[in-house]
Amino acid sequence: MSRAGSVVAAIALGSVVAVSAPAQASVPADGSDGGCGKWTSSVVTTGAGMLENLEFDGSGSMVLSQSALIGPGALLKVAPDGTRTTLVGDVTGPGGLVARDGSVYFTTGNSTVSGLFGIADGSLRKVDVADGSVTTIADGLVMPNGLVPLDGNRFLTARTLTRPGLRSSTVTEPVRSFVRISAPSTASHAPVRRST
Repeated sequence: MSRAGSVVAAIALGSVVAVSAPAQASVPADGSDGGCGKWTSSVVTTGAGMLENLEFDGSGSMVLSQSALIGPGALLKVAPDGTRTTLVGDVTGPGGLVARDGSVYFTTGNSTVSGLFGIADGSLRKVDVADGSVTTIADGLVMPNGLVPLDGNRFLTARTLTRPGLRSSTVTEPVRSFVRISAPSTASHAPVRRST
């Protein structure tokens, strides 16, 4: 099994694997290092369920988005010693994670059903790492899969099923909006419902 395949398999089985260098690793038949260099891996945590994404929270811990086949998932926090706690429970289809300024931004609604049927049950939220408070930034998104910070207070999410594309969500007051970007047509603007 390839190195990348080993890491993917470990993540799919609910383990987080740390990869580092240098050490002896499997070597291709030609004796080369395969272009990757030498590396080692060690288990950081196990038994975390189906994991979608991971991000360091800026305070020394790692946050994992845990999905479930049936029912809600959660955002889990893994301390440097491996201790695992729930940061945010009851999260439907958790996806992308971005840590910024003492908060972790995350997406919800990242499910196959939402993507296949165009169900706009997804959102962009943030959790304050210090006190656990959760704020909805934007909602009405369809299967926001992945999350990337852009300049200032904008974020980009991807939709992967039925009508693939990218969406840019902007954190503003009092109006919240997003931009749908899909090729080859031009971007279209649509309002996002404001949560109270």
